[in-house]
Amino acid sequence: MFKKLLSIIAGIVFGFWIVRWVASIKESTLNFRSEYSKDFYSFLHGYVYLRFQYIYLKISDFVGDILLKIGVKKSPAHNFIKRNHHFKIVKNEEAKKMISINQPISINKPEKVVPYKSIREIILEYPQDIALLACACRSLNNNGCGADDVCLYLGNVLVDFVVSHGTWGARKINQKEALDVLEKERKRGHIQTIWFKDFFGGRLYSICSCCQCCCLGLKAYQEHGIPLLSSSGYVSSVNKEKCNNCGLCVDRCYFSAIRKIAGDLYVDEELCLGCALCQDICPEEAIELKREPSKPEPIETYIY
Repeated sequence: MFKKLLSIIAGIVFGFWIVRWVASIKESTLNFRSEYSKDFYSFLHGYVYLRFQYIYLKISDFVGDILLKIGVKKSPAHNFIKRNHHFKIVKNEEAKKMISINQPISINKPEKVVPYKSIREIILEYPQDIALLACACRSLNNNGCGADDVCLYLGNVLVDFVVSHGTWGARKINQKEALDVLEKERKRGHIQTIWFKDFFGGRLYSICSCCQCCCLGLKAYQEHGIPLLSSSGYVSSVNKEKCNNCGLCVDRCYFSAIRKIAGDLYVDEELCLGCALCQDICPEEAIELKREPSKPEPIETYIY
């Protein structure tokens, strides 16, 4: 009799908790569920990623480091990241254009821009809706790389979600403030990237300014060899007549694509991803970016 009564009380308490939980679900969560998630698993993954990024990324980084130490280069964890996370380098002016535009962006041939099958279409319905968040990667690593508030989330559904849930101190900002963030980060020597996630319907959801010492996406690409990073579509070219061989570009390059050989600078076009950091730092303006047809198309091709 006592056990039965205890079970009834436990059931009532659990039922009350469920009712309270359902009643507390934010409208932004419901909108996120209907707009971005094709099934409950996708919704749950996306929800956990947005609400608990610190734990999500900490676990991912921890597992990745263990696999790296024991020499495992292929695993379900590697495949999971390869399948569901992608990002593309964009030139600073491209990032600014995406922030400044006041009309929807829709690209129906995404593999020309970002060569991943999971990204069916690049969609940004409300580019003027912007939220500024602290960068989870910098917060995890705490390497003193300047301001932490550098991640820009785009589109009204995601912006409403992260702001209403307080994800990494998210707050709405205007286009001028967003452009200021991009400009300051560029002066710090950081690259601009656009991010896609399968559990957000494969859509573009963020512009971030990434530093080499903190960015977990760059770490996955460079240390673990996971091909989740796409070129901007450009490669650097050195004008040898203008170049004074100072070597500043060699030190600045994130991808070791510029090398000094027999006193001259050479660009390895296979390694170069067209981030333009070398162009930014060159005191002689001896470096320019040129379109490389073998690389994915620049996103600016589709932004008017």
